[in-house]
Amino acid sequence: MDIKRLSLLHRLTQILDRNHFGTIDYELAKFFLDNYRSISKMNIYEIAEQNFVSRASIRRFASHIGYENFAKMKQHFQDFDEGAEVYRKVHGTADFRIKLYRYLSLMMEELNIRMNSSEVSWLIQEIDQAQEVAFIASSHIAGIFQTFQQELVIFGKRVTLLSNEEDICASLDYFGPETMIIVFSISGLLAETLAPAIRCFTGKKILFTLKRAPEFNYNFKKIYHLRSQENTEIPDVFYYSYAVHYVLDVILSEFLKLKTERNDFNDL
Repeated sequence: MDIKRLSLLHRLTQILDRNHFGTIDYELAKFFLDNYRSISKMNIYEIAEQNFVSRASIRRFASHIGYENFAKMKQHFQDFDEGAEVYRKVHGTADFRIKLYRYLSLMMEELNIRMNSSEVSWLIQEIDQAQEVAFIASSHIAGIFQTFQQELVIFGKRVTLLSNEEDICASLDYFGPETMIIVFSISGLLAETLAPAIRCFTGKKILFTLKRAPEFNYNFKKIYHLRSQENTEIPDVFYYSYAVHYVLDVILSEFLKLKTERNDFNDL
């Protein structure tokens, strides 16, 4: 499956957030976000007419955000509706706050067991000793990692964040065996999509995921499953935010403990 569908919304909002008011890219990004429910039913002539731009401008826009052509980009807009339905089912319930409290309590209790001291200590030692460390995540959760990335830099560890297919594949080709990659693929889709590139990568490979798949055992040195197979009550959508935050906070905390034990803060 093409992971570009996971980053379409991210790329459109990125263009909007740059605030390049009045540019063709800015206006088209606004239009696509405002009309995402109907884009899959519109043709390039209609969109060009409504935005007072040429069809060539729309094709260039599609190319700028990573698509071969406008038709390929248009196919991915229907995925927004699929995502919206998930949020409606989970967040649209009358007793949402009560359920959220229960879900988070259960999730934190299990994660606290799964992220035990020995497991985390091993991971921290590997991160500390690796010459290069790259965190790989879909654009859906990449924003969470940006703060974590900056926090690690403050305390002396530079890490790379990769969140789109082109950058990930190019980096895996470039990185050598001294590099460690840590993949966060909550649903497992990202890990499956990148399997050929990850298989050829010669450095250490770590995976955090909900999915259990035999092929992951061949591609990764270590797999951290974020929940047990028996745990079916908590909707997956909560793991994309709360579980990722929890894991990154634990990693940061253990990294700071390691720095403290070695008196590394004297160099800061």
